Amino acid sequence: MLLEYLNVNSIKILNEAKTWEDVSHELARIDLEDPVKEELQNRIQSFPDSLFGNFGPHILIPHFRSKYIKNPELFFFLLPKGVLLGDRLIHLILFQIVPETQPSLNLRLLHGLSSLLPQILDELLVCNTKSQVLSVVERGESEMKPSYKNLNQSQIAFELQTNLSDGLSQIEAKTRLKTFGKNSIEKEKSTPILWKFFKSFFSLFAILLWVATSLCFVPGVDMPELGIAIFIVVVINGIFSFFQESKSDHAVEALRRLLAQECPVIRDGNIITIPADEIVPGDLIVLAEGDIVPADCRIIESEDVEVDNSSLTGESTSARRYKSDNEIVLEGKFLWLEMPNILFAGSSLIKGKSKAVVFGTGQSTEIGLIAKMTSKIKREESPLQKQLKQTVISISLFAFVIGVTFLFLGYLVAGLSFVQAFIFFIGIFVANVPEGLLPTVTLSLALGVSRMAKRNAILKDLSSVETLGCTTVICSDKTGTLTQNEMRVVEVYFDSENLTPKDLESKQGNQIIYSCGYYCNNASLQPNPLGDPTELALLYLAENQIKETSAKRIHTNAFESVRKRMSVVVQGDNSSYTVYAKGGPSEILSICTHVYENGSVVLLDDTRKNNLKNVSDRSASQGYRVLSFAYKELDDLSILKDEQTTDLLESGMVYLGHCCLADPIRPKVPDAISKCHTAGIRILMITGDHPLTAESVARSIGIGGETPVVITGVTIDKMSDSALKEWIRKGEPILQEFPLHKN
Repeated sequence: MLLEYLNVNSIKILNEAKTWEDVSHELARIDLEDPVKEELQNRIQSFPDSLFGNFGPHILIPHFRSKYIKNPELFFFLLPKGVLLGDRLIHLILFQIVPETQPSLNLRLLHGLSSLLPQILDELLVCNTKSQVLSVVERGESEMKPSYKNLNQSQIAFELQTNLSDGLSQIEAKTRLKTFGKNSIEKEKSTPILWKFFKSFFSLFAILLWVATSLCFVPGVDMPELGIAIFIVVVINGIFSFFQESKSDHAVEALRRLLAQECPVIRDGNIITIPADEIVPGDLIVLAEGDIVPADCRIIESEDVEVDNSSLTGESTSARRYKSDNEIVLEGKFLWLEMPNILFAGSSLIKGKSKAVVFGTGQSTEIGLIAKMTSKIKREESPLQKQLKQTVISISLFAFVIGVTFLFLGYLVAGLSFVQAFIFFIGIFVANVPEGLLPTVTLSLALGVSRMAKRNAILKDLSSVETLGCTTVICSDKTGTLTQNEMRVVEVYFDSENLTPKDLESKQGNQIIYSCGYYCNNASLQPNPLGDPTELALLYLAENQIKETSAKRIHTNAFESVRKRMSVVVQGDNSSYTVYAKGGPSEILSICTHVYENGSVVLLDDTRKNNLKNVSDRSASQGYRVLSFAYKELDDLSILKDEQTTDLLESGMVYLGHCCLADPIRPKVPDAISKCHTAGIRILMITGDHPLTAESVARSIGIGGETPVVITGVTIDKMSDSALKEWIRKGEPILQEFPLHKN
């Protein structure tokens, strides 16, 4: 974060500074481009009166976005004696200048610096050298908790210069569209189609054949038939290669077009629908269940929002998002992607609705940054291309040496004229060129591409087929590759027993737990599955097993991040009323006074409560997502009108048990991994899931042996490349990675 943009030249320790003018004078001495320096000079006097948010009583972060820079510029001024500004004694001033087109980076830095700087200020004030400052910053970034503090909505509105009620005006939106560009991921610069077509006829091997073709028509050689044959081979091979690879390129482009969408925005106080690529920073967007988030945005209003972030994080479970102006929204260390009041482009709402203000578009979004990193990966020659290149060079040298040898032997020993000897040289050279090798290789690879296509694998290059045959290590994502990317109930703890879903079907009294999962649920299976993957898993569990599906839900207490549970009141066919609740094991146990045990309801004493907690903890330690259930009969509906309805409903309940949910392994995966091991191929699993989940999945499919080693993303960040390579050489470690790591 800060260390990325800080160096010894940008740090100033001003031991004698006493006034803002002293700081301004020192700032003016910084070596900058003339336009940037002029802009900075114009802003210096207004800095103390600007809005900087709550970064601590002794810290000031003057900042602005400039159109004259391409990379962020940060200047770190340490003031041991302090500078008095109003009623504040400032000891640290961090000037932050960010490119005009990167408001997302500006906000991310402010979120992070507001947490980091107050935590390390005391250590900084005793630093005497710039290197000491850098050491303190480095240590602070690795140890600081929380990772980010939260800016309130007024600060967000100020930074983005927008109105959180009426949104931008149409005129301002058009101006910003010119400044920031379209909200789309830039295509990687592709090779012109004519150049691709031309290159298909001039690989190194094809050039050798062109030379052989030309020599066949040299007067005196008299081999026009062979020349024509080689010419036809090269042309047909080139055309075939061009169309095969173009078809693959079109398939990849078709996948890109799936991201196109529209989005409702608020402009001039009115909701209108515009193409998603016309969204700009500062726009207010309106999102509902099923929508794909078109840009990185901060939640302004929310109602029971859950998102699918699997495209960014690899997590198969949904993540809850909500409006929050609290300074601290999460404790401890966490990723920017885990901020609970921010939605990211490429994720989708699987539940709820929200209004949010956009701060990152196009290449400035998190998914845009990943795409940018991916486009910078240099393309390397495949093993086959390297071998063919070496083969062509060897054949050419061999043919040339043999030809030259016989040229001199014919001229000096056999008594041939030089012209006759030279024609003999050409004949030997052409005879040594294996003109059938190129079409044979191309046809073999094309058949391989065709077979791979039938197995739903897209290959951009023909030579990639052969690369698979040289593979010794496979790095595989977990979610959706090794697993089905669909949550399912794999085990149920009910009536003091651990049961499989199949065992539960014949368990006496099972209707009560089926009903709890069925009715305390916002997902639906008809006409198409829609909703939170966890809730869909509960519906799949109850499907075809629950006997009563006509009961009516008359009241709902939605899930909240504080309560960590949901409850509903259901009216049955016989006018009976039942309260069902589901949530985290500890949260459900806290509202229960009884437990369903051995077919009857008994008092939930401390011993039973501790036993139940231990059972759920064991399930969680195996990498499962654990969800507990409770119910109670309701006699008095008047409590639904009480101000304390939620507390009254969620009390005195009967604990039923819990479900263990997991993303099921694809049926053919264990066998495929076993075959890879037999072939000497190691499998490295890369995932964004929790380490316990990753370890459990790896063990079940045969990766990493009995005790798989998990290397977390935080550990990887601290590792050098050489240290990471050493770990990878040791066996099959599981890499729990951040989205950027996967590239």
